[in-house]
Amino acid sequence: MTGDDRLGTRPGSILHVPSRASAPGGSAGFTLVELMVALTLGVLIVGVVVNAFGSMSRGTKTAEGSMRSSGSALKSSTWFADDVADALNAGTSAGIRRGQPGCGGDPASVLRFLKPGSSGVTVRSWSVVDAPAGRRLERRTCSGADLAAALAAPVTREQVVVDDLDDGTDAAVATCRATPGSDPAPSTEQGDKQCRLVSLTVQTVTGYRFTIEGSQRPVQSPSSSPVTEKRCTLLSSADTFVNSYHPDTNYGSADHVSIFKRSSGELISLIKVNLGGRCTGEDEPASLPGGRRILDAQLKIKLIRYRDPGLCQYEGLHQVRVWGQPWDENSLTWNNWSDGFQAGSNAYVFDARCDDVRKTFSIPVLQEVTQWYRGASRGGWANNGWRIDRQAAPNPQDMGEGDGFWWGSRESLDSTEWPRLVITWE
Repeated sequence: MTGDDRLGTRPGSILHVPSRASAPGGSAGFTLVELMVALTLGVLIVGVVVNAFGSMSRGTKTAEGSMRSSGSALKSSTWFADDVADALNAGTSAGIRRGQPGCGGDPASVLRFLKPGSSGVTVRSWSVVDAPAGRRLERRTCSGADLAAALAAPVTREQVVVDDLDDGTDAAVATCRATPGSDPAPSTEQGDKQCRLVSLTVQTVTGYRFTIEGSQRPVQSPSSSPVTEKRCTLLSSADTFVNSYHPDTNYGSADHVSIFKRSSGELISLIKVNLGGRCTGEDEPASLPGGRRILDAQLKIKLIRYRDPGLCQYEGLHQVRVWGQPWDENSLTWNNWSDGFQAGSNAYVFDARCDDVRKTFSIPVLQEVTQWYRGASRGGWANNGWRIDRQAAPNPQDMGEGDGFWWGSRESLDSTEWPRLVITWE
């Protein structure tokens, strides 16, 4: 056998590669294809494992974020309810304000609560803070002889309410209402005087969103006697006016309502009282009870001013009618309101003259209150309040210039000027 024969490479022959089975000593080897398949499977397995650990980590972080946000909501709800309840009664002073300077030099706190004391005032402000670890919501406390002194004083207590606040402009939004059924009050000084029911909606970086709420404590009667009166005094829940001379202007935050009539234009007022509101009179129940027969209902409005005393010779007749259309005091204007009275309702006419400034007028409104008390679901009327305007007089000139008669509204600084409804039953 030649050397070529020994190598198995005789001309025309094919090189023979021994298989793993016939390899010396029975040892096994891997082909290139097998190695590639093994590497591919390994990469896939590692990818699956890494992705699984990533999902578990993300899920854990999400769960931790939700637990942290839920804890913030639970913790802050008690603080918030206490701050709202303890604030100086809104309507007589700026006890609850939005967007105003707060403790620690905050130029525009989300909410500021003023609590009076025997030696001064305590301020609690809820402030958004950009901290190194992230944006957060803080509850700060400061005290002083008066509001200015308290705001200038050092912070006596600082509590983190939410430590993962979202970066958006709506991360902490405060809303105020006068009664449960009333529209949200505008973010103005007059609107803040309606802050009897306050809510704060918070958004966290994890996407968790929650709302906390608080309400003012009812004004306690000086009398310690039990409820003895079958009477409920309800304050206005919405009031505004529309002006044909300024048809695009909304007057929902004005501290009065105006009534005026000339041949060239007019001003018309609307007032609404929520029958589910809190009774405010002495020895009255907390709210109007159900299932009673209403005996009497009086709408009380106070004349606070008229424009020109030199025109007292003109008639001062006013007309009150039940309104049949829904309206929003914060958006209503002459151009967007819809005219319409409640079918079957009466019109009440009363005379207000020059000598009647500071006088409160009582207008009988038993018919509509009885219908509203019954409720639309039981065949009664929907409560859209009243429209008050000047009745046409023989002389087209009104008893005023520009804005005629001014009546008190619920935005007035003087709570005795607020419109109210007094209901009695048996």
